[in-house]
Amino acid sequence: MPTRRQFLRDCSIVATVASLAPTAILAQGRGGRRGTADQLVFEQFAGQLNTAFSLRTGPRTSRLLLVKANRLPATAAGSSDARNERFSLLFRGPAQQPFAQNTYAFEHPRLGRRDIFIVPIGSTDGTPHCYYEAVFNYPVHPADVVAQLSLAPLPSGRG
Repeated sequence: MPTRRQFLRDCSIVATVASLAPTAILAQGRGGRRGTADQLVFEQFAGQLNTAFSLRTGPRTSRLLLVKANRLPATAAGSSDARNERFSLLFRGPAQQPFAQNTYAFEHPRLGRRDIFIVPIGSTDGTPHCYYEAVFNYPVHPADVVAQLSLAPLPSGRG
């Protein structure tokens, strides 16, 4: 007989899959991957190269230019994240008052508003710009979400 914790974990997995499955089915029916409402896939960003994103933090707003979108190498076939969406983005912004490593609200006319975690990597080309990298690695198939959640350890303690 499962413990209360196992039961709650299993119910959470079912609820997650139930919420993701309709979106995945609809995206497949349209002939392309579009991601869920909260996820953007590589193709969506790659289609916006050399366009500006507004980055907001409190009263401060800056424009960062998306200068590069790279697919990341696949992991080993048997790994838990083998079918994950994996890519990185490189943004360029002004060098004065660079943003710290953090999650910021990005806005784009076509992609809408998204919270994106960026890491400043400095100036790589000797220009008066600061570059920022964002790395994405998340499951896009409901079955992958279930597999990853089922591998999550149960908290220690009483059931």
